[in-house]
Order: sequence, then C-alpha cells, then structure tokens
Amino acid sequence: MKIAVFNYSSSGLFHYAACLVNTLAKLPETQILFLTSTYNNLDLIDSNSNIKVVAQAAPHRLPAFFRWFANPREQMKIYREVTRFQPDIIQITDSHAIYVPHQWWLKRN
Repeated sequence: MKIAVFNYSSSGLFHYAACLVNTLAKLPETQILFLTSTYNNLDLIDSNSNIKVVAQAAPHRLPAFFRWFANPREQMKIYREVTRFQPDIIQITDSHAIYVPHQWWLKRN
C-alpha cells in the first residue's frame, strides 16, 4: 500500500505526523511519501527505506510563507511528487494554507 502523508505545520502536529509515518512504515508492503517543511525536526523521522521524505523550505511564519507559497515551482513539486508516487491513501495531518490550491486534485487522487 502507498500512503502520502502531508504535514507542513510545526510543533505538536508535526510530532503526531512523524509518529504516524514511522508506525505506518513498519507495516508490511507499505511505502510512505512524507511531504513536509525543512523547518520541522526531520530527525524525528526514522531511517527507513519505506519512507521517502520530500521536505520543502516552507517557512512557518508570515510573510515569508506567502513568498514561498507564491512560487509556482515549489507548488508544482508537490503535484509532481504525489503524481509520481500514485498513493492509495492521502493523509493530511494538519490544517495549512498550502493545501488550498491543491485541494481540487488531491480529492481526485
């Protein structure tokens, strides 16, 4: 099974997502695509060949976030990674503005 997990937020929600990703990766025949911010503590993600981490420099604070958000290259990276991965399940573990422009195609996947 292929599972894409999104979490661009910080603090508790990221810790939850890290625990979820680490646990899911232990399931047999499971591959995880974890999309997150480089500003999160990526050391919480286990070294596991079943986990592919795509970390983008998405700032947590405004207005730097909006500058990053307006960059079409960064937004296309999300689309390309998810499309290539072809997940069976998409799990969004936080509520973040980044998902607004992607919601129409995330629903279709």
